[in-house]
Amino acid sequence: MTSIEQIQISGVRSFDPNPAHRQTIVFQKPLTVILGKNGAGKTTIIEALLNACTGQMPPGSGSEKSSFVYDPKVMGETDVKAQIRLLFTGRGGKVMQVIRSFQALRTRTKTTFTTLDSTVAFQDTATGKFYLALTAPTMWTVPCLKCWVSPRRF
Repeated sequence: MTSIEQIQISGVRSFDPNPAHRQTIVFQKPLTVILGKNGAGKTTIIEALLNACTGQMPPGSGSEKSSFVYDPKVMGETDVKAQIRLLFTGRGGKVMQVIRSFQALRTRTKTTFTTLDSTVAFQDTATGKFYLALTAPTMWTVPCLKCWVSPRRF
């Protein structure tokens, strides 16, 4: 059975961009309930799941998509890196990891968004190590999850 095991988020919206402070959400079976106050990041978790699985940016990310990444102005920096790591068990019990990395770069007049990396790796069952499979994960992720994600916001 296909299942999402965990997601790690850093530098996305209100999640701290410092990799040492990466937040990990472990999904329980058969159900995980995400609770929190307004502005705690519940919707950001769902948007990160959508982005990891399909590559789609959430509505309201702006035309430059830079609002999806933690604002560099808040940190007093010129750039901020963000990363989403999704670990899931796909078809046939294969454990896979999708990693998407982004950067927001601030200049005097605007903030620009760049996708730095998008990869999918398969776990070797014998060693437990992950091996890079490809750098265009969207075409593999959705079929491996055996799901279809609507392009419209639900």
